[in-house]
Amino acid sequence: ESQNALLKVSEDPPPSALIILVMSDPEAIRETVSSRFQKIYFSPVSRARIASWLQRDFGVAKEKSDMLAARSFGAPGRALALLRDARFQALHAAARKFRSLPAGAHRAFVKDLIAPEDFRFEAFLDALIAALAAEGKKDPALWHRVLRIRRESEYFNLNPRLQLEALVNQSAKIKG
Repeated sequence: ESQNALLKVSEDPPPSALIILVMSDPEAIRETVSSRFQKIYFSPVSRARIASWLQRDFGVAKEKSDMLAARSFGAPGRALALLRDARFQALHAAARKFRSLPAGAHRAFVKDLIAPEDFRFEAFLDALIAALAAEGKKDPALWHRVLRIRRESEYFNLNPRLQLEALVNQSAKIKG
């Protein structure tokens, strides 16, 4: 229904209208709607520029700003969240811990991880993707699995516990 309304507005916008759609998945919008808008893609911001911005505007030390810039993957907002947002920091720490756990320790960790009412599966998957990238390991099967779960989490009601445990089991099979 919302896409129908957007289509109607885009076909006959008011003279002073400027409509800006920001989306992470352009494929989620119908072609009839998409075709009425000009697409503008934003490239990642350089590490040096993000680090400089953190130092200048937030007084972050050079070493820490470099580390935050590297973990931000070209997104200044992510660098700022890593600096200031305690929940975001906790999620990223949990993702790094999830990756470093020994075999057999994941089940209890996942149970505790998803227990809070405000647990956001998609946000954890984003943090997990960042953790994988930071590790720099070349494991295409694992990457494809995590990215597929992340993409499907936007369209389907996935069970986080089952998805994460299956991910661990698949990783163990790949390693073994």
